[in-house]
Amino acid sequence: MPVAATLFDEDSLQQFVATVERYVKQLDTLTKPSLKGPTPLDTEWQDMLNEQEVESKRSSTAVGLSEPSRNRFRDILPYDKYRVKLTSQKNDYINASLLKDMFEGCPKFIATQGPLNQTEADFWNMIIEQKVEYIVMLSRWSEQDSSETVRYWPRDRNDRLSFGNLLITLVLTNNHKCWIERKLNMTNLVVSHN
Repeated sequence: MPVAATLFDEDSLQQFVATVERYVKQLDTLTKPSLKGPTPLDTEWQDMLNEQEVESKRSSTAVGLSEPSRNRFRDILPYDKYRVKLTSQKNDYINASLLKDMFEGCPKFIATQGPLNQTEADFWNMIIEQKVEYIVMLSRWSEQDSSETVRYWPRDRNDRLSFGNLLITLVLTNNHKCWIERKLNMTNLVVSHN
């Protein structure tokens, strides 16, 4: 039944009037100044603004913005609050975010950009520092196009790449229908961490 038709019914009209009167009282309550000065609506509004300010600080990407040469893309930066911090480097910045507690039983993981030439050593240091067991690369890679990532793993079995004190060896490659599995061995030559 259309709304206009229900207002001709005496009971419906009385319910409507009572609802409007409740809303008017509620509005008066929210807009009437308290003894301390502001209205409840003003207080609620200020609480929302304060919460938004706190949240925006959590969502800051200021550190990433100050490191343009270490970011593959200018518009994909880690939030300062969630970024992975390198502990073994003079500069602790790497474009990577630690994601955990997303839902019950979800393992923690790191979302990161494909390394740049100048950040490959940082990438591998992060892998060791964070005790990463699996790396899942979600971008295509080709020798001709390094816009997504450089090849940060050895090309052939038993080949090695070194980054400072880190030695990366390709142990195994399995080509599957839709993905490639590579088993790598990482050795930290300083602390002999395999």
